[in-house]
Amino acid sequence: MSRNPIAAVWAVGALAALIAYVVGPDHLLSAIVVSADRALFVVGDLLRSLSASAVGAMHAVAVGLLVTFVGLCLLAIRNGQRGRAALVAVSALFVWLVWSGGDATSNGRWLSAFVLAAVATLVMSSRLHGNGRS
Repeated sequence: MSRNPIAAVWAVGALAALIAYVVGPDHLLSAIVVSADRALFVVGDLLRSLSASAVGAMHAVAVGLLVTFVGLCLLAIRNGQRGRAALVAVSALFVWLVWSGGDATSNGRWLSAFVLAAVATLVMSSRLHGNGRS
């Protein structure tokens, strides 16, 4: 099938005429504005639900990182390395960040807890990995 731009323009014009006939030529502009408004509302609603999902995922990953950190600390302690103080300090700070003040839904606190757990897990992994080479 060859591409014919003239035929495409005629088809778009015919489609516009059909839409104008169905909607009514006097109400075409308002119908376009209402349709655009509805489309933007649907997109905004979708973005809000995705944002809620992303926040929930961040909470879950933060908890997973803390569990990983605890496991790495226990492994380091079992191998005779330092890790008790880090285990107590990071765990206590994580719990304080997430649940202090009775508001367990504060995203700023959860983000701080996420960063804390991520950095602590990376540092402990690096420490264990570095000592495993020697």
